[in-house]
Amino acid sequence: MTLPEFSIHKPVTVLMGVLVLILLGGIAFVQLPIDLMPEMVYPTVSVRAEYAGVAPEEMENLVARPLEEAFSSAPGVEEITSTSTEGASFVRVSFTYGTNLDEAVNELRIRLDRRRNSLPEDMPPPVMYKFDVSQFPIMFLTVAATDMDPKELRYFVEKRLQYRMERVPGVAQFTVRGGLRREIHVDLDLDKLRSLDLSVARVVQIVRQENLNRPVGPVREGRFEVLLRTQGEFQNLDQIRSLVLTTRRGVPVYMRDVAVIEDSHEEVRQMVSVNGNAAVRLFVYKQSGFNTVKVCEGVWEEVGRLHKEYPNLRITATGDSSQFIKAAINNVKDAAWQGSLLAVLILLFFLRSFSSTVIIGIAIPVSVISTFALMHYYGFTLNTVSFGGLA
Repeated sequence: MTLPEFSIHKPVTVLMGVLVLILLGGIAFVQLPIDLMPEMVYPTVSVRAEYAGVAPEEMENLVARPLEEAFSSAPGVEEITSTSTEGASFVRVSFTYGTNLDEAVNELRIRLDRRRNSLPEDMPPPVMYKFDVSQFPIMFLTVAATDMDPKELRYFVEKRLQYRMERVPGVAQFTVRGGLRREIHVDLDLDKLRSLDLSVARVVQIVRQENLNRPVGPVREGRFEVLLRTQGEFQNLDQIRSLVLTTRRGVPVYMRDVAVIEDSHEEVRQMVSVNGNAAVRLFVYKQSGFNTVKVCEGVWEEVGRLHKEYPNLRITATGDSSQFIKAAINNVKDAAWQGSLLAVLILLFFLRSFSSTVIIGIAIPVSVISTFALMHYYGFTLNTVSFGGLA
């Protein structure tokens, strides 16, 4: 019995099968993640090395070239490019397609450890990461407040807002830019240091040694064992001013005698403002595999709660990828139903049979809806490419 004959003799069975496919496809369609493009794996590993205060040419000679030489002989390497700027170098290692990136990263890390002695000793260890589409921000938010200066606003965002926004399901992290980060400035008087035979390096060493919480270790007290520690971190400016640097003729020399201490902020290198008011910019990153649109909607729900709790704040978006994704998906949806309608009209024109056209017109949406179940089963996302293929 052929399929057409089975369909004619078993109409109820066929109808039940079609309804099951529509039901599964409808459930899968609701649960399908929505994104702009499908998840792609690029065989690329990037290495970022930072060395503050070093010119680009020295960064290339001291950092970029040793890293390139270390990675060039790794198996599967196809191309290495590097970019050096003031205080930072970026080395990008491209592998041939089909290379296992986990093994490639381990190989590069081993080669980096071997060449660690050829890099400057006081440079922080380079950071290595794989290329992933989820590393790009999905939202750009600005936070402004009329009753806060840039330093207070930056502190408020980092301590009060950031952890709440990161609790939104699907959010990987927030990166804060703008505002002013708090810094304690110690301005030394060089003439006084010379008269006391003190060097700047010695003062820095004393401050660093005194600004520590050190563990003492376990101490027995009767039947109990207590872990002790000495609290040495500075709590206010007066403690820094009262720090003893040395003694001269039995008289202690305090920090306040040779320096001016003030509660200030870091050097201004960038500014963020909204309508003339100081602001802070937030970069929102999502976790891999989560629905971009739902993550953005969850962020906006949290923003609404923050506006109610802090009326003086104003959180706006300078970039929201979910809006572009919705617009792109809606455009493809419009093209899909318009194409389906045009196909039915063309079939009606050529077949000149209303019943045959209705059968084919019903088969088109049924086949598309049932495909959603397979997409969900194989882990596909609903994006412009997959939706275009369905259309």
